[in-house]
Amino acid sequence: MTTRLVGLFRMLPRCLLLIMALALVLRLSVVAGTWDAQPWGDPADYHVYGAALALAGSYPATTFAEPGGASAFRPPVFPYLLGAAYELAGVRVNAGRLIGVLLGTLTVGLVFLIARRVWDPRHALWAAGLTAVFPPLVWLSAALLSETVFVPLVLGLVLVLLHLRDRPAMLLAALAGLLLGLAALTRTNGLLLLVPACIAV
Repeated sequence: MTTRLVGLFRMLPRCLLLIMALALVLRLSVVAGTWDAQPWGDPADYHVYGAALALAGSYPATTFAEPGGASAFRPPVFPYLLGAAYELAGVRVNAGRLIGVLLGTLTVGLVFLIARRVWDPRHALWAAGLTAVFPPLVWLSAALLSETVFVPLVLGLVLVLLHLRDRPAMLLAALAGLLLGLAALTRTNGLLLLVPACIAV
């Protein structure tokens, strides 16, 4: 029995890597299968913002304020991330989508780490596996939407708060504040996390 348990713990990293590899392949498959698709709605808007930041270094003119005026309609984290991707790879929609693929794969690892602190390794692997293949999350990773950044930021915040519960430290509290701030600058409803995060700290 002890030998089997030791073998299980040795297999954990390999199992997690396989799950994350599966998550990566599924998300890349969605991008590859829709390579020529053009964004519309919110993704198209984010694409315009990212392109403007890459080419002109500023937000584009808005129709929500006075023509040409400033707008806070799109919080800055995701547009600036897209702008950085377009600066490196050129203004291509799929460059931004590939960023989402990487963040979606990171989400799977974060789910495992959170579940590992709450439950046993087997349940953590199940949680990661379900996250890897859950269709809405697979499709989300290939979309130009701010949720691709927001989800791993929130999961990172939860993980830091769990560590903080077990080992109080000023550095962890500061990291929690940083992740909370980035989440709020990605989606404004991230501000709702302020109260539970402060209580946890």
